[in-house]
Amino acid sequence: MAALDDYTTNNRGDIGRVLREATMGPMARLLTDAHRAALIDEAAVTAAVAKLIQQSCEKIDSTRRAAATALSSLVHSTDLPLAHRPILHEVYQDLFELEQRGEAPAVDWHMGSCFDRLALLLDCDAYLYHVVLGFVVSAGGVTESTMRSASEALLRHLTVISESPKKMDKFLRTLAGVFADFIKCDRVTIPLMSVLEQILTAGLLQLYEADPDSSSSLSRLVDLTAQEGAAKRNPRKTKSALSVLCGMLQLSSNSKLWSKSAAIIVQSLCSSLPTVRRSTAEQFYEALLTYGCLDNHTEIVMTMLS
Repeated sequence: MAALDDYTTNNRGDIGRVLREATMGPMARLLTDAHRAALIDEAAVTAAVAKLIQQSCEKIDSTRRAAATALSSLVHSTDLPLAHRPILHEVYQDLFELEQRGEAPAVDWHMGSCFDRLALLLDCDAYLYHVVLGFVVSAGGVTESTMRSASEALLRHLTVISESPKKMDKFLRTLAGVFADFIKCDRVTIPLMSVLEQILTAGLLQLYEADPDSSSSLSRLVDLTAQEGAAKRNPRKTKSALSVLCGMLQLSSNSKLWSKSAAIIVQSLCSSLPTVRRSTAEQFYEALLTYGCLDNHTEIVMTMLS
């Protein structure tokens, strides 16, 4: 399982994927054999499967394919105690069966279209953390086709659950948990802030518009965004954080969350980096123009920013 956390990079990119992909097939076989021999319990199986699911949701095509193949063989095994087996069966099962018959699978795991099927896993509590982590890396990444497909699949799922306070808060709580666990890890936090910006731009947090302070997860996300954006001499990260904070201004201006976001934005107007000051002014101006957040003071502030 430790090998699946190897994200070693060099000038050729993510070379850790070679080890991760080589690990997946043997892990699937070991899980089955170890459980039959009563060497591991159900919790250990679930933890290992969650790690494989994360890899099947990530941005590298060959890695997704290797993980999906391993998971398909696990789902085919009736001996393993798999949480959410029916959903796993729907997502992965046909890959093993069709390959056994020499036929092409219904889903090409090298293509971004596979994220539509992977989005079904967002309903699996036992795997939610790792599914969200995988989707974040893909939907907030730089590979356009993968980013677009993963983002669209994720936003469609969030649109469905956006009217359910319980489901939305569970998702936001999980997202905040991922953020906290990977704070200062650019591989995860920069894509995560990009995904959070997409969620805000799509208006999927309107459930909290009247009372954003009712969600402790939202407040935690703002705190983590501010912490991550405070990195010195990293304008890209700071700009990503500011995009999220400006998006938060669409929520009630009477809330503590709004005041906290606005205060951090105003502080950034005094940054020692000219590019950050300029970006902050532009994004703050656009947010005020779009959301009309400051009521009677809007015109004065917008005049100053322009």
